[in-house]
Amino acid sequence: TYEGTGLLQLVEDAFTSGASALVVAGYDAEATGDVAYILQNSDQFASDLAGKTEVTVRGKTVEGSVV
Repeated sequence: TYEGTGLLQLVEDAFTSGASALVVAGYDAEATGDVAYILQNSDQFASDLAGKTEVTVRGKTVEGSVV
């Protein structure tokens, strides 16, 4: 991640077949808190998150998919 950004990533079959892991990371504590905010208010961001397995977060907004 870059300064001021965070990452939210769903990893399927992470540790075993059929199991998923959710990666929540940020450049610093503030960026990690922004990602946590997105998770806590996921209903508000449902359209931004729908169908995506990895997104970047900046300032409590979902910026888009990570390639």
